[in-house]
Amino acid sequence: MRTILITFLILSSCSANSQTVIKMERDAGLSTIPCKVNGLHLRFIFDTRAGDVSISLAEATFMLRNRFFDKNDFMGTTNYKDANGNIYEGIKINIKEIEIAGLKLRNVTASIVKNLQAPLLLGQSTISKLGTIQLDLNSNTLTILNGKNVFDYSEKSINTEPDKDIDKLIVAEKDFTKRMTWLEAIAACSELGSGWRLPTISELKKIYLNKEKYGIFVLDGYWSSSDGEGNKSWLIDFYNGRQYLTAERKNEYYIRAVKIK
Repeated sequence: MRTILITFLILSSCSANSQTVIKMERDAGLSTIPCKVNGLHLRFIFDTRAGDVSISLAEATFMLRNRFFDKNDFMGTTNYKDANGNIYEGIKINIKEIEIAGLKLRNVTASIVKNLQAPLLLGQSTISKLGTIQLDLNSNTLTILNGKNVFDYSEKSINTEPDKDIDKLIVAEKDFTKRMTWLEAIAACSELGSGWRLPTISELKKIYLNKEKYGIFVLDGYWSSSDGEGNKSWLIDFYNGRQYLTAERKNEYYIRAVKIK
């Protein structure tokens, strides 16, 4: 009987430790989540329909001025659609860390909405990277079950096989003359002739680490052929070597074609 009781207490303890309960607040009928963005305390509206993280131009400007962001975090512009179907231009930025109740999301691609009054939104699909979500509207709590302490977008979901012939890689001497969308980059590489293509993310990483050997590169993002989750692909910023999972393949980045000997 004593053994059964001890086992029950251990299991109960493990169950309790495997979940994180976040007490949300109500603001104008909306649920907000307290968190830290690169160390700055903010409150995000929890949006069950959104798949992205969104901040307003006012917060982004404040964070840049106070060094919560730096210029290397900015990833270019993109178009997005609001709930009413209107199309707006936004800015993509890399958030190094979002901390929620001690749990951390790292290298999150977010949108800066060019509207000083725009709300801060945290999408359900983003926070679900930390674990299974249970939402209780009566108590206004968000529970993360079987959660991970840290989810790093730059290290997860790289869908690519190991490059067996990476030592036989031939790298084009020059970039294409302009930035392109991902699909344009795929087509442009194939038009170079037999065997030419976009590099995989691991090939692109090797090129970055040996960029002096392969010629002159722009200190900006370069496309890889490696898919991420949904309609996304991986790229590497040749300014600092960071890997990013882009929000949309219609964004334009630089291209360096490769082929195998």
